[in-house]
Amino acid sequence: MKCINCGKEINTLLINMFNYDGTDRFYSYPITECEGAIVIETDKNWTGYELSDEERIETIVCPNCKKFPLKSKAILESEILELVMFKTEEEL
Repeated sequence: MKCINCGKEINTLLINMFNYDGTDRFYSYPITECEGAIVIETDKNWTGYELSDEERIETIVCPNCKKFPLKSKAILESEILELVMFKTEEEL
């Protein structure tokens, strides 16, 4: 995708995340493009979790110009639950 601000081609975004010690910093996350959307997989340590749309855009930035890289400011969050089950040795 191209950043709307700097025009550079990017395949990652910087996402502001809380660290375990309570501080926060930006980490690089790969993006996936699908059906006119950009998807990033993260967790509830994202500093934008439970913030307003206006506040959320400050937590997602282009790795080059450090600005929100899309024209649309709408962000949809969904919670994904992954179940992992273990087989016994006789099932292997």
